[in-house]
Order: sequence, then structure tokens, then C-alpha cells
Amino acid sequence: MTELLVTLLWMLIISLVMVGVAIGAAWWAMARRNRVHPKVPTTAPLSWLWSPSRPAIAHRRLRSLVTWLRSLDDPTTDLAVRDRLVDQAVRLDRELVVVARMPKRHRPAALATVTTQIDRLDHLTVRLRMLAHEARPTPVAAEPAGVQIARELEQIDQSIGAFEEAHRALASVEADATLDEVRRATSGSGHGSSSPASAPAAVHRGSQPEREQGDGRATA
Repeated sequence: MTELLVTLLWMLIISLVMVGVAIGAAWWAMARRNRVHPKVPTTAPLSWLWSPSRPAIAHRRLRSLVTWLRSLDDPTTDLAVRDRLVDQAVRLDRELVVVARMPKRHRPAALATVTTQIDRLDHLTVRLRMLAHEARPTPVAAEPAGVQIARELEQIDQSIGAFEEAHRALASVEADATLDEVRRATSGSGHGSSSPASAPAAVHRGSQPEREQGDGRATA
């Protein structure tokens, strides 16, 4: 009987410990979820997770803004500006806690000031996100395989045509050079052969009067 009671007592203790651990884990998860920044503890009450009060709504709005800002981690985002906006959101959340604890007669004016600052923070966050979106390169739609192959073949055709044109131009230059050499060689040989032929002609022309004079003397 005593052993049974001891066993039941131990089972009760273990059950209570397990329940306590579960409650503590759930409380810790809710407290972490209630943070504006996951790494920065907050003094905001857990009821702000669902409360319809104005400070609670502003608190949840700051949480959404920080989540939005932390998602901007691509190279097109100015991370220094993003981190400054996150820091201001954490500071505004602390101000909300202070405002929520103020006397009711001072609370509306202070809450209006904090809400105005949250509005401005929201506007700056939207501007930063738009700037990052505009800085991103426009994705180029992938071309079908047939279009890519046709374009590559056209480029190859143009390259071969350029080589063929260069070869034709080189052949034309070589042919012109060869023709010029032939003309020069032909012209040189023509001048050389005309000189010896002119000498006998001159001699022949010079001897004609002499022959006529000799004929005259013979007749006389």
C-alpha cells in the first residue's frame, strides 16, 4: 500500500512538472511572439497580442512593420537604413508601453504623437521597399530552344560570310598585284627590243642618198 502511494505521488509530481514545462514553453513562445523584434525583449503585455485597444493595435502594427523590414535582405536594399528603421520601431514600442501606463487624461495626446510617428515610419518603410523593388534587375523571359538555335545559326552564318568576304578581298588584291607585275615585265621587255631594231633602220635610211649619188655618177 505504501509503495502504491509513493508511486502515485511520483506520477503526480512528474505530471505537474510536465504541465509546468508545457505552460512555461507556451508562455515563452507567446512572449517571444509579442516582441516587435525577435531578438529584443519587450515589456508590452501579452494581452496586446489580441487586445482591441489602441496601444495594442499600434504594437501589432509595429510588429508587422519590423517583419516587413527584416524581409528586405537582398543586395538592392540599403541595410543601414533598414536597420535604423527597425531600431526606431523598437523605440516606439517602448514609448507605447509608457503611454499605456499614463493617466487617462494624458494618454490621448501622447498616444496621438506616437501614432503619428508610427505613420511616418510606415511611410518610410513603404518608400524603402519601393526603392529596393525598383533597383532590382528586370527578369528576362527565357526564349524557346528553337529561337535560341535559330539565333545562334544566324550568328554563325554571318561569321562565315564575313570570312568569305575577307578571303575574296584578299584574292582580289593578290590577283591585282600579279597583273601589275606581268604588265611591268611586259613593258620592260618591249622597250628593250625596240632599240636594236631602230639602228639598222637608221643605217638603211642613211645609206639611201649615198646609193643615189653613186648611181648619178655612174650615169654621167
